[in-house]
Amino acid sequence: MVKSKLISLLNSFSKDEFRSFGDFVNSPYFNREKVLMELYNILKKYHPGFTSVDFTKENVYSLLFKDKEYNDAVLRNTFSKLLKLAEKFLSAERFYGSGFQNKLFLLEELKSRKQEALFIKHKTAAELSLDTDLYRNEDYFSRKYLLEDLNKEFQKVTKNFMVFTDKEVADSYKFLINSILTNILKINASIINSNKNFFGENVNFILLEEAESYLSKNPELLTENIYMKYYYCIIKLFMTSEDKFFYELRDIIKNDLHLLSLPDRKNIFTTLTNYCYYRINNGEVKFAGEQFILYKLNIENGIYKGDRDFLSHILFMNVVTCGLDAGETEWTEDFIRGYYNALKPEHKVNMFNFSFALIHLRKKNYDTAMEFVSKVISDDLSYKHQLKSFYLKIYFELGEVQAFYSHIDSYRHFVKNDKLISPESRGYITNYITLSKKLFDMKNSPEKNKFEIQNMKKEITSHKSLINKLWLLKKVNEF
Repeated sequence: MVKSKLISLLNSFSKDEFRSFGDFVNSPYFNREKVLMELYNILKKYHPGFTSVDFTKENVYSLLFKDKEYNDAVLRNTFSKLLKLAEKFLSAERFYGSGFQNKLFLLEELKSRKQEALFIKHKTAAELSLDTDLYRNEDYFSRKYLLEDLNKEFQKVTKNFMVFTDKEVADSYKFLINSILTNILKINASIINSNKNFFGENVNFILLEEAESYLSKNPELLTENIYMKYYYCIIKLFMTSEDKFFYELRDIIKNDLHLLSLPDRKNIFTTLTNYCYYRINNGEVKFAGEQFILYKLNIENGIYKGDRDFLSHILFMNVVTCGLDAGETEWTEDFIRGYYNALKPEHKVNMFNFSFALIHLRKKNYDTAMEFVSKVISDDLSYKHQLKSFYLKIYFELGEVQAFYSHIDSYRHFVKNDKLISPESRGYITNYITLSKKLFDMKNSPEKNKFEIQNMKKEITSHKSLINKLWLLKKVNEF
């Protein structure tokens, strides 16, 4: 098998790309060397994979240079030339597929050649193309500015000199300012998301003070530019944890979701559901309802798949648990039946059975719940933890003392010894186990008093590092 940069690159080509590359190699505009055309035809027999046992340097050389004695330097030089052509091909493919950038290069050439009629024609077409784009993000405003700036340059070239009005200059630079500000906000929103920070933490932002200062003097930009508002609210929600920014983002989902690209639609849901989890973990149980609304909107708007062709089993599980926490049992059952087929095949059966185990646990049909959960078989960590938590809850509900304490001990060892669990998650789960045990002790204690119950409620509510807080609060409220 031949190993080279050329073969590695060509192996990344799809069948259609490899065929187009052949057209490129055989085009006299790009290549006039027959040896490269012949090399392409030889390599075509081995694409894709290039794994045939007879695909050797010696065989390729003999096919290429017939009866000549093998010369490694000559073959490497020929491979190198075809590699450069392959790189040019990729560059050309990117260029012709770039859309706006392609138009911009053409306008630059028409400007330099003073082709006024053609310049105006293609500039108008480029503007129309931009204005049909729903996503008015930083790229949109940057392109609008580049077109306006190029138009001014064209006026200078074709008419020798032209004085522009203050309004014309201001309109042009307004596009540039929108692009710069939106980019600054996008970068800072990305810093928040990429570092997986918690709301209210200190982060080293980039030029954020300057951007906020400008926006305070020009607040209309936040109403005119949906992307600027979207990034700004994400940053302010993170910095302040003020609910008004949460609701402004939720309004974007309800009214302007179609104006955001698919990755941004997915991100706005992720940000807001995480914020709900943060508020729930701070004892504000009303956000369980808000979180359910977000998951419901996510499903109804088809955002759940993102750019994939399946529904994540983690998201599926979150929707089910959130729906049950919000008291939406009927909707949750409909969701399970309606969407479990959207899961990857390896998750369908397990997720269906586990989801209905949770449904029947909520309905207090404990025997049926146990029947469903006994069918869940998986080495996936997410299932392992959920199963451990499920058995904790069902033994708690049934009041099975020996089974509960034995399971608590097993659960602790699982959390302690499983290296796939992050230190942060380990702390959250351990606190959940500890408080569950305290509640079970209280449940089985003949001498419960209001003071003790209130203290327990305060401890659960005030705890910042805890999972299943809603379930724990529900249990303490039943005493």
